[in-house]
Amino acid sequence: MEITDYKEIIANLQDKEITEIGLDTETSGLSVFTDRLLLVQIATKKNVFTINVGKSESRKVKYLLELIEDRKLLVIGHNLKFDLKFLYHNYHIMLTNVFDTMLAEILSYIGVGSIYISLQTLCKKYLGIQLDKDIRETFYNKMDNEYTPEQIEYAENDAKYVLQLRPKMQELLQKRGQSTAWALEMQLEPVVTLMEYTGIILDKGKWNSATNKARIDAATAKQNLNMLLEKNFDKFSGKYTSALDVFTNIHYPIKTAFKKADRERLKTIITKDEIKAEVIPLINFGSHVQAKYVLNKLGVPVVTTNAKEVVVYRDSHEVVGYLLDYREATKKVTSFGDDFLKHINPETGAVHTNFNQLGTATGRFSSDEPDLQNIIADEAYRSPFVARPGYLLADCDYANIELRIMGEASKEPKFIDAFKNGRDLHRLTATIIFQVPDEAITEDQRDVGKHLNFAVLYGTSAVGMVYNFRMSLLDARIYLTRFFTQYNVLNAFIKKFGKACLDKGYSITLGKRRRFLSFMLNPRNREQYKELNRARRQAVNHLPQGTSADMIKKALVYLYYNNPFGYEKLRSLLTVHDEIVVEFKEEIREEAEKFIEVCLHKAGSDYLKIIPEGHKVTIDNHWRK
Repeated sequence: MEITDYKEIIANLQDKEITEIGLDTETSGLSVFTDRLLLVQIATKKNVFTINVGKSESRKVKYLLELIEDRKLLVIGHNLKFDLKFLYHNYHIMLTNVFDTMLAEILSYIGVGSIYISLQTLCKKYLGIQLDKDIRETFYNKMDNEYTPEQIEYAENDAKYVLQLRPKMQELLQKRGQSTAWALEMQLEPVVTLMEYTGIILDKGKWNSATNKARIDAATAKQNLNMLLEKNFDKFSGKYTSALDVFTNIHYPIKTAFKKADRERLKTIITKDEIKAEVIPLINFGSHVQAKYVLNKLGVPVVTTNAKEVVVYRDSHEVVGYLLDYREATKKVTSFGDDFLKHINPETGAVHTNFNQLGTATGRFSSDEPDLQNIIADEAYRSPFVARPGYLLADCDYANIELRIMGEASKEPKFIDAFKNGRDLHRLTATIIFQVPDEAITEDQRDVGKHLNFAVLYGTSAVGMVYNFRMSLLDARIYLTRFFTQYNVLNAFIKKFGKACLDKGYSITLGKRRRFLSFMLNPRNREQYKELNRARRQAVNHLPQGTSADMIKKALVYLYYNNPFGYEKLRSLLTVHDEIVVEFKEEIREEAEKFIEVCLHKAGSDYLKIIPEGHKVTIDNHWRK
């Protein structure tokens, strides 16, 4: 029922028998900064109330939210982050004791299920109820405060049914062994909501400078490619009498790229110089077919044109260097060019990404609109993300965290010794695989040691090392043998852990977060064998990546709930892989840095008991690693 008298709802919320509520909102659109909050629906086990925001005094609605928070009532909703954001924007209250049915379902089947589940799907699956969502569209762009009985019923159902879903979802989480991870995710959701709401400032001028440089780099690389192709035209042009023949030879999509009149014109271009001028600028190195043809003709024996295979030939074939430079620069222009600036919200001047706290099977974050997880780890692309006036940014980075986690889990003595005594693990690995003393290790050899340390976590093979490290298959096999011979405890652990995960059907982190595995049992053919190996690699990889995700999430929770300064003075803005970006007032720099250090150490120590956690905090007026 739509209410104007608050006495009954206050009585419900103050009732000691009421420990949880269902919550939902209706809005005129999806943007918290430009669209209106229309209705707030609150369901208890005794009643369902719909508050018409346009006809309600703001102070009364705020009082209800304060009452809910003060009583620590469990707030149940679906994709609650959306509702929490609208409520915070309008009433500056963040509800923190939450239960999100969407995240509950995702976590219960993470690795084998979807990363987005609708309320309609859950109601049908667990309650046998078919929700009609067509009415939702009647709220879009709504400007008046009048609602039909059908709209009110629709609104109330969402709050009512999440209340009914909660015990079923809670039982499912327990059954699936995700209770510990679930508690952390629900502490985290209000924090993520505020991170999205606050956003981060992007300096347009600095961003444009990076874009312009990428354009120049792309043009230079393309010019170098064209000049090289011109010199080697006879190697790839094939037999021809006209420009059309050369386009045909290089597998150019003639019929779709050229109209009939253009194809006729190409037949009339017959001199070599004219053909070069016509063909070379149009060769598309973004096309696998064309790129592979040209590379093969120029002596680069690639089967595919993906970077991992092509990079092997960078030093031996000039064309490969130009090609990779061109690809890198064009990716910067297309992915992080002018269009990226459209993500700056005109109302706030900030970029507000959408964080998916269960966006990956390992439990790591993903983000979209825009994707900040893939921002290039380059000063040119990080420095445009700046602190607000009067604030500084702290980049908090856990160093080599996945290797520390694997050392902790496996109890590999050489890992433990290296991290406890501050030794360079990558140099240590280099001394093992190259069999030379530490003082003789070169930077290139250390790089191989570093890459191998991480590659082993992802289940690398000798063939994979050939592609990644530009080495012979024989050398790759020798290095892997030496690695696992010296790190024999780690080797035995990886084998034992992988097998145990396949037997159980899930992998588990040090924080008890499960990732479920999908594979064929008792494989009888090669494809099923590959599938089983894939699942084993996923299982082993989940241990360090998932534990790293646990650690980052725990640090975010500590930074928010233990914050002695208040949200206006210190707040987390971003998390990218093993990093957290925190914004704080300049005047509290010394105290803020100490607090951040304590939170990072505490989160790391919650999971690492043998090996010390290692973190670094870098402070500047912009995002800087």
